[in-house]
Amino acid sequence: MDKTTVDLNLLRATADRVQRSADALSLLRMPELNSADLPGSEVADVMGSAKLADYFEVVIIAMEDWALVARRSADAFESTEQQAAVSVGESWFAPR
Repeated sequence: MDKTTVDLNLLRATADRVQRSADALSLLRMPELNSADLPGSEVADVMGSAKLADYFEVVIIAMEDWALVARRSADAFESTEQQAAVSVGESWFAPR
């Protein structure tokens, strides 16, 4: 059986980058068109901006969720590794 390794520091760093990107995107709120403000305009009946804003919000939430799950996974891997080492009487050192 092949041994699989996970770089927990890299996983956590990637989660941090994804979270920072989600934070930056959340500052870019998209204005929505209010069709009542645009009587007679060709864009008055277009509701695409609301759909795009909703999709944008979904992307931000997905990025935040991914970052949270990645951090929790790193913590779980680390805890499991520590418990396994202790159970066989080995010393365990947290990754740097």
